[in-house]
Amino acid sequence: MLNCGFYHFDGDIGQIILILNSDNRVKYAEENHKVYPTSESHFDKQYYLENTGQLVNNISGISGIDIDWVSAKNFYDNDWFQKNIVKVAVIDSGLNWSNNDEFNGSNLLFNQGELSGTFRVDDDGNGWIDDILGWNFLDDNFIISDTYGHGTQVASLIAAYADGRGMQGIASNVKILPIRLFGSPNEEHADITKLTYSLLYAAEMGVDIINLSLRWPFSNLLKVTMDVIEGGNILVICAAGNSRDNIDINPSYPASFDNANIISVASINQDGNLSYFSNYGINSVDIAAPGENIYAADVRREAVYYEDFNLNNISGWFSGSEGGDLSNYTWNINANNELNDGSGSTQNYSYNTNTWARSPPIPLSLNGSRLSGPELEISLKYDIESFNFYTGEQYDYFLVEASSNGTSWQQIPLAKLGGSSNGLYVTKKYSLSDFEYAPSLILRFRLVTDHLVNRGGVEIDYVRITGVQAQTEDSTHYTFTEGTSFSSPIVAGVAAMIMSISPELEPSQIKQFLINNATPLASLNGKVAAGGIVNAFNSISSIYNAKSMRIMYSIDMIDWNEWKVLDAYDNYNLSEYYISMSNVTSSPSVDYKLFDLKILGKDNSGNEYQILNSYKHVTSSGYQFNFFSNLISDKCFFKLEYN
Repeated sequence: MLNCGFYHFDGDIGQIILILNSDNRVKYAEENHKVYPTSESHFDKQYYLENTGQLVNNISGISGIDIDWVSAKNFYDNDWFQKNIVKVAVIDSGLNWSNNDEFNGSNLLFNQGELSGTFRVDDDGNGWIDDILGWNFLDDNFIISDTYGHGTQVASLIAAYADGRGMQGIASNVKILPIRLFGSPNEEHADITKLTYSLLYAAEMGVDIINLSLRWPFSNLLKVTMDVIEGGNILVICAAGNSRDNIDINPSYPASFDNANIISVASINQDGNLSYFSNYGINSVDIAAPGENIYAADVRREAVYYEDFNLNNISGWFSGSEGGDLSNYTWNINANNELNDGSGSTQNYSYNTNTWARSPPIPLSLNGSRLSGPELEISLKYDIESFNFYTGEQYDYFLVEASSNGTSWQQIPLAKLGGSSNGLYVTKKYSLSDFEYAPSLILRFRLVTDHLVNRGGVEIDYVRITGVQAQTEDSTHYTFTEGTSFSSPIVAGVAAMIMSISPELEPSQIKQFLINNATPLASLNGKVAAGGIVNAFNSISSIYNAKSMRIMYSIDMIDWNEWKVLDAYDNYNLSEYYISMSNVTSSPSVDYKLFDLKILGKDNSGNEYQILNSYKHVTSSGYQFNFFSNLISDKCFFKLEYN
């Protein structure tokens, strides 16, 4: 029979435990220590944080193949450390944040100079108008909505908000700066100049860490930019790449650059083996982290509008023409339920055409909730006179335009077609980011031709508009994914934990801490410099040990009004001191073992403060204290008081 009890005492718990354990009727007495939460509702799917061999997405692994996050988090959450905010730029596909429970604002890096400013005005004068939360270098605007999911997945691994729902981010005390550089595979991607601007913008915004889950061909401009970033003491975490190459031989950039501030990351699976897709290279790749079967927050696209031009249910579409139109046709719907320019599939369009078909107003919301990242999808085939080889101008072209009021129209970026689809239907996707905050829009398809050559024209099979719906705890808003793209943010999260408690460390020092404290794996010998995977607990505890030069000081006489002076022999702003008191006398005479003693500190200006994070251990003859000084000084002043 188990006979136990739980009691609450307001006194000195150490003294009470000592008394209870000296009673032979008591088996043992111990403090009811705080247990730190280590899981969100989906925590068991995040084997990379804690791998017990559990089945994840129908795949089991080997227990212990993880980053030892639970131990690291419990250690990190102690009062021993002063926690600093770490700013992390994620240069990626943007972020689904306004409709996402994992990003509640507290873990986002808002630009205070624009947050309360005037719309369409560069209030902070940095050259980027309304960059309230990062910048979209793909579309050159302030809308950083993620239409693809990659950036949201990466950012959630680093810093998903812990609220008991959904997934667990690796690092707290982090603020994410989302920078949109690319979209889905169907969208235009940025060039090296825009990547350079993205990096320099991140530096300008004062970030501490940049995550680059991307790869690029070698570029002198990129190398020079990375040198600038290194000079700014910014840590850069790079995905090693997914082409199964030894990048010592076949470099992948920026992971292969030799800058001291770059950490290049390979991928392993749940069994601790190098992933089948992962790049490697003992000279170019620094460390590995889990990168297969990775659970992360995602975006979910929902259709808010779909039209297949079935004559039985179509409504609201009509056609017309612009000035200068001399054609004989107007847009219509044929017997095959296709919207076409009026010429049909058996004859060519007219010369000097300027005709259009337009939709009814299309709400950009679903169930009363605004969608972010609206995107247009069109299935069509076309045969249009192509562009002038010498001037680059198109003779005839098909345009997609949009309007929020039906009066002023703007061309959808990239939605200007010429040439031929060779008689096949093709699917085109276009970002509608300019209408991100519009309640609705109207589409207009327009054919413009000259007086020289005519061709078959345009036939549209269907039109669909989608957007990203509000994030919920529903698992459909999360995904399992793979790639070194997701190994990189795992290392970035651990690096952010280190930087939070040791902001004075150089990027190269953090890199070395991570390499030196990696969990060795035989499968990674000769593959990565560390020979293992990132270990959060080993890395953080090694920081603690390096910062905690324990300085002993013995007391045999207490003068309650006297300041003691201790020398500190390290250069950190956190040193640990042990004060041992045994069989001491005091003036005035006080049985200090019966009182709650306080340790007071004094800064270099003589101001007193109570050292709150002190720990008292009862011995048979006295006390032993250990406490921390947070002064950047070569001396620690202290004195003892009693209540």
